[in-house]
Amino acid sequence: MPIGNPSKALRPYICSSCSRSLKLRSRKFATAASLDIYDVVCVGGGPAGLSLLTALRSSKATSHLRLALVESQDLDRARKWHLPPDQYSNRASSLTPSSQSFLSQIGAWSHIDTSRVQPYQHMRVWDGLSSTSCISFDSPAPEPAIAHMTENQNIIRALLARLDSLEPISLLDKTSITDVHLGPPPSSPAPEHASLNLSSYPHVTLSSKHTIAARLLVGADGLNSPVRTFAGIQTRGWDYDRHGVVATLKLSSESSHNPENPRGVTAYQRFLPTGPIALLALPGPYASLVWTTTPTQAARLKSLNIEDFIAMVNAAFRLSVVDLDYMFTLSSGQLSELQWRESVSPNTSAEANGDIPASVTSVQESSIASFPLRLRHASSYTTHRTALIGDAAHTIHPLAGQGLNMGLADSKSLASAIEYAVTHGADIGSEMNCLDKYNSDMWMRNNRLLGAVDKLHWLYSVKSGPVVPFRGLGLRAVDALGDLGLKGWFMRQAGGFKCGNIAKMATSRAVFRAASCLKARPLTCLYPRIQPTSSIARRRLHISTKRLQASPATATVGAPDVYPTSHEQISCPGNTQNFLDNQFVNSKATSWIDLFDPATNNLVTRVPQSTDEELNAAVVSAQKAFPAWKAVSLLAKQQIMFKYVALIRQHWDRLAASITLEQGKTFADAKGDVLRGLQVAETACGITTQLTGEVLEVAKDMETRNYREPLGVVAAICPFNFPAMIPLWSIPIATITGNTLILKPSERDPGAAMILAELAREAGYPDGVINIVHGSAKTVDFIIDEPAIKAISFVGSNKAGEYIFTRGSAKGKRVQANLGAKNHAAVLPDCNKNQALNSIAGAAFGAAGQRCMALSALVMVGETKDWLPEVAERAKKLNVNGGFEEGADLGPLISSQSRERIESIITSAEEEGATILLDGRGYKPEKYPNGNWIGPTVIANVKPHMKCYKEEIFGPVLVCLNVETMDDAINLINANEYGNGVAIFTRSGSSAGRFQKEIEAGQVGVNVPIPVPLPMFSFTGNKKSVAGGGANTFYGKSGISFYTQTKTVTSLWKAEDAVAAKANVEMPTHS
Repeated sequence: MPIGNPSKALRPYICSSCSRSLKLRSRKFATAASLDIYDVVCVGGGPAGLSLLTALRSSKATSHLRLALVESQDLDRARKWHLPPDQYSNRASSLTPSSQSFLSQIGAWSHIDTSRVQPYQHMRVWDGLSSTSCISFDSPAPEPAIAHMTENQNIIRALLARLDSLEPISLLDKTSITDVHLGPPPSSPAPEHASLNLSSYPHVTLSSKHTIAARLLVGADGLNSPVRTFAGIQTRGWDYDRHGVVATLKLSSESSHNPENPRGVTAYQRFLPTGPIALLALPGPYASLVWTTTPTQAARLKSLNIEDFIAMVNAAFRLSVVDLDYMFTLSSGQLSELQWRESVSPNTSAEANGDIPASVTSVQESSIASFPLRLRHASSYTTHRTALIGDAAHTIHPLAGQGLNMGLADSKSLASAIEYAVTHGADIGSEMNCLDKYNSDMWMRNNRLLGAVDKLHWLYSVKSGPVVPFRGLGLRAVDALGDLGLKGWFMRQAGGFKCGNIAKMATSRAVFRAASCLKARPLTCLYPRIQPTSSIARRRLHISTKRLQASPATATVGAPDVYPTSHEQISCPGNTQNFLDNQFVNSKATSWIDLFDPATNNLVTRVPQSTDEELNAAVVSAQKAFPAWKAVSLLAKQQIMFKYVALIRQHWDRLAASITLEQGKTFADAKGDVLRGLQVAETACGITTQLTGEVLEVAKDMETRNYREPLGVVAAICPFNFPAMIPLWSIPIATITGNTLILKPSERDPGAAMILAELAREAGYPDGVINIVHGSAKTVDFIIDEPAIKAISFVGSNKAGEYIFTRGSAKGKRVQANLGAKNHAAVLPDCNKNQALNSIAGAAFGAAGQRCMALSALVMVGETKDWLPEVAERAKKLNVNGGFEEGADLGPLISSQSRERIESIITSAEEEGATILLDGRGYKPEKYPNGNWIGPTVIANVKPHMKCYKEEIFGPVLVCLNVETMDDAINLINANEYGNGVAIFTRSGSSAGRFQKEIEAGQVGVNVPIPVPLPMFSFTGNKKSVAGGGANTFYGKSGISFYTQTKTVTSLWKAEDAVAAKANVEMPTHS
């Protein structure tokens, strides 16, 4: 029931086909000084808003909430609205398939009798969308437009009928919002609410001069939702072939007495295939008209004389316009950029208005209205205690429809998030427990469809040729498919067809066959990757979506199909940010590290040496988040991990492109980098069974249980060679076990880690669970010495790893450290020769040899030494080129220093008597002469004392040694100080069995050159390749053990009390 002093009289909303009164309680304010407080205030009484209120009232968990509806129109008229008798048809049977699906969902969800819906006969929402003709006021609306409005009205009637049977809500109709602000309430709350912190609530001022407060303010009012304006939820526009006519209208006082529009100008909108028409109220006797249309129609409207234009507006909007203060036309790009000022009247100074858009040439033009109108898409659906649903959140675009199915999905998702918050005793207006959950659910889901629509606007705008019939056919297929996901898939599939193939899609049966294939075929084969144009700024890998909003011409960073596709020079490289408390934060560092594209040595970004203040902020954020994150149920964490995995798959190419640009890997190899990390995240989704404790009845009435509990704040220090995989060794396992994580990516290529942080936030990770800082030795020392950090994960060189392990262990921390390697492969004469040689070449030179599991030492047993020229020949055929180039097999080294070091090792081998079978020194691809290049190098006749054998090279260099027997090979390999991985190539089971038993290495491959285990097992090591003797290894069961502490609980439950009053001091004390 609503708080306050509502009138006891219920407003009689009588349905034309039902005698019951609606229980929508009309608000009667006693005095202007009173402040009414609601749990949820919904602005907009359309399908989305009414769906939300219906869901909240229908749920037992939320039925008690205080709800209010703000609607500018008269809902009494909407409730009584009915169709002309001659337009009745066979009930719902003539609805479009998508609307039938929508109403079926409403029926199942809210128990609405959808048989009461009576649509117009044979009218289809999508039929009119293949037409680009303009609709003028001097002709009746076309049937498709009527059909769309009809279905909206029917759904509204059905939802109002459902609300009629539920507990009352407060109705504030025929009014609109004039202001929303945070801070001290403008009037005093009732005494019973004096304890509430109302300064954090949105305070809504209505046109009636009354004020209400809301724990959660929901905007569901389409294009005109003032919630978006005042709450600061920003939007971005598209550059479609649309123009806008903008006019400032002066109204007579008679407008307020017009029975059709008793309140004068309200937020009004009409949707046409050519774009929306909006009428917005201004302070005083002014209103602003924004008419989005085609360039031809815009020119026609602009050419009308003032009297004709005013007469047309008055007839269309039922107003009394007496004068036209100003009118001008904006092009598509200008319309997208135009920013409307808050409550600004004409002739206000430029200084008062702030920055004027470049497309607006006078102060008067920039002070037309008080609403940011765009052909737009919201960058977020939520901000502080505010959320958008329905058209308020979605794009207005012909291919996307007007949001019926999408609006219902929003309402259901937000209702579910509110119910979740209520059930868990959380604040429904908080970001962590409610709004983030809704935003992460719907923004990602809707972006898949809207992203496809964005790329296919040409399919709508082309007016001739074979595209036209295909367009109409495609829209009908979208209509028939109904499901939101299939719509998006079909639109993306449609974008892959060429004009020459359209004739093959000439029948609806062919379209539906194509659509049915979507369920069976993997998405990667359905449509080509959409590449960005060359004008897009390439360096947007580390920047948050909010930061990009300041630059309208820049591609959105969150889009999965916007990423670098070449090694072109970046015109304005950005700075890498810290990720603190779930926000991308500019660093205040005074020292920066330049990051260069290894293929060109062009500057890509600057990485900060994070300041002490920033490092401490990461620790404080992680500490603050830990208690709440630990308390989150494992199943809830699992749901976040499911979303995280889905997002990584969606942004796979974007992550890979970041790796190629910064680290140098080929695009295909970079995708493999992402895959191996993704597999760890996928395995973490099934961690529920791995965290089950054990219990045993150890004595009569006594049992012992053990549990795994998180450690607290943990840290990960990552290397440059796997920018996505190594962070994903830590993020999933550390967080799903309940820890909070501070990650330091390599300062040489942090981009992938920053994208992973952005995706984690989208997946629903709460503030502070994941933090990212940057730097080199100073940052590492901070992580080691910070007492709040309980464990450190490290992958890298022996020098750094041994330092971290020794110093960290001395500080009482757990440390897992995977270090250097010299991975051997023993080739026996009985092996499958071609398979062995192909495997060796790939394992030795892939990723330019910059893998800790790269095959760097080849042990040829017996006669196999004669095969070495063939190894060199295979290596010679490998294509060394920029990672974005088609057919590239391996890319550059990470830095020029690395290239110089490896060249010196090759030179030392030559000086020590080895034979250079294939020399990669001095290699330079023609297109990228300034990169860090070394071609594949094969060195034969190597001896164990040589520098090239004793040191880890970490480059595309294969050293080859000759031995006589397998025993000699085992002895040689075991004598090496490293023990990461090893392989044997043979067809003999007995030889393989003896080899794997006697060899001293953490990971052994039999006819497998890089035997890295899948994450169901652990990444192990031996000797100097792993710190601490391999006690703490990565992922798998060992990884879970590393990030958890075992707690054992022994309990005794006896029904009867002890008989004797004497203590038993002998062991055991119980039996």
